[in-house]
Amino acid sequence: MPSDQDWSLVADVFTKIGGTTAEMEAISNANQDFPGLCPAIAKFYEAALLLQGEAGWHIKTALLRAIVEN
Repeated sequence: MPSDQDWSLVADVFTKIGGTTAEMEAISNANQDFPGLCPAIAKFYEAALLLQGEAGWHIKTALLRAIVEN
């Protein structure tokens, strides 16, 4: 299970690859009225895939589990 620190690392990578605070808020709130939500989510997944080490494994495992369960 990812820790808050793991998610923080994903947010850092997300920002480094061009993600904005508004996009991150739209993703975290599942705001379907946000224009560009799908590209923002794609960027979030990219950030998760770029995250290395143990934190990366925690995040990737949690995301895969959520996809499978939903």
